[in-house]
Amino acid sequence: MDTDLTKPPVRTAGRSLVSIAKEAAARADHFDMSIPRFDGAVVVRYKRISTKSMKAAGGKGKSARASNAKLLADACLEVFVRVDGELRSIAEDEGLPNPVRYDGNLADLFELRGEQPAEIVFGMYRDEVALGDNAKRLYDWQVGADLDDLGDAPDDEEEIDDLVGEEDAAT
Repeated sequence: MDTDLTKPPVRTAGRSLVSIAKEAAARADHFDMSIPRFDGAVVVRYKRISTKSMKAAGGKGKSARASNAKLLADACLEVFVRVDGELRSIAEDEGLPNPVRYDGNLADLFELRGEQPAEIVFGMYRDEVALGDNAKRLYDWQVGADLDDLGDAPDDEEEIDDLVGEEDAAT
């Protein structure tokens, strides 16, 4: 293996492998992240949510902790357990008809208090810094994808203004 750090990064057709990986992540339809307190054993798969939903998660008067938990809960597709390097569906293992999310099933399985998805997120994380870090990673993935995809929708101007914080001069 070549360990000479003075060489430029490997390039494929004029692009670095790092830029290719970042582009692939921005196009992905889901994003997997582990919950740090479980040391990689519990992995949550997240979906894309609308800019409007992201804004609602960070609504007026909400604490950063509550906003972060709501973002993670709203974007959750399913919670998995990593066994021997493979992700296994908790729902399938437990014989449940629907994917386990930040819901009552997850609360029961992990013996958590709370009924609302955000409360269950708090119970799974127990660490505000880890919660904030994962919410930031998810937000960055969401926003990067949103910015790349904005050109296709007919009402993009409003979404772009919302994202960059500018208002139309006519308003």
